Amino acid sequence: MSKRAAKFQEDARECLSEDNPDKEKLEKLYAAGFNLDMDVAEVKDIENAILRLMWLADVSFVITRCDMCSHLGLS
Repeated sequence: MSKRAAKFQEDARECLSEDNPDKEKLEKLYAAGFNLDMDVAEVKDIENAILRLMWLADVSFVITRCDMCSHLGLS
């Protein structure tokens, strides 16, 4: 394994181990991992983490909107 791939894995594991990983950091790591000349399992893990963050943002928006509508009597 190249030093670049090993460094990517180290950075990816560190980021993925955080309770609330930063989406921008995950996106940068995803791009770096995608550009490696080999398959690295952490790329899929990062992709899943990004999708999870996007889903959570969507759910949060819907919940906020529902709360706002119910306060206005529009539910």
